[in-house]
Amino acid sequence: MAHRLPKAVKRCVEKATDSALLAVELYNKPAIKFKSGGFIVLMIISWTALFHAVIFKRKKKPFYKEKNRFLKRDGDYCYWELDKCLGEYFGSDTTNAIRKNLEFFIPLRNIIEHKSLPEIDSDIFAECQAMVLNFDKIIEKEFGKEYCIRESLSFSLQLYPSAKSLIDAVVSNPQTKPAADFIKKYRSSISTETLSSGDYAFKAFLIQVANHKSANALPIQFISYDKLSQQEKIILNE
Repeated sequence: MAHRLPKAVKRCVEKATDSALLAVELYNKPAIKFKSGGFIVLMIISWTALFHAVIFKRKKKPFYKEKNRFLKRDGDYCYWELDKCLGEYFGSDTTNAIRKNLEFFIPLRNIIEHKSLPEIDSDIFAECQAMVLNFDKIIEKEFGKEYCIRESLSFSLQLYPSAKSLIDAVVSNPQTKPAADFIKKYRSSISTETLSSGDYAFKAFLIQVANHKSANALPIQFISYDKLSQQEKIILNE
């Protein structure tokens, strides 16, 4: 049973989970070409609402102030945007991989908002996957497992899509160049440790296996890279 939350907190948590589920649903729809774009916009809304919920839970208000008065626009409070929330939540921890993942998407959202760039979808898949996995990690930490969205999701069916590099994306659509340049510049600006962290970018191999001996075995199982033997890691990295 979910813990009882104050109204303001509950509204933000519900908005956060609804937006995250919509983001994943949109991304997994095969006919949608605006996959990453729609996913990123909805996940930014989701993460912002989640941080607002955390701030309200901490008995603070995520509103901008001026001369000790909360600012209003069109009769409503001026809420903190995601970047401001990151500073509030992570503080001086500027190298946190979850934070770096979200900071990757804020400028990218601004680029994508006015364009449709499906050519970059496969290249930023790992960051997108980490973005939604991190969401569940933080919501569980702050509000408990009952608010996680993972039980509502299933594995999407795969048809072995062809992957495009950023170079291929720019060749096929020159409008992707600003986004491609930003992606390369941002990745080169963060540490190797952060870049290789699963909290920044979640990368996986989809490998077909022989039928399991047990008929009751799950057809898809997640095996953490950290738990593989050194020989298994070498094979996967070849």
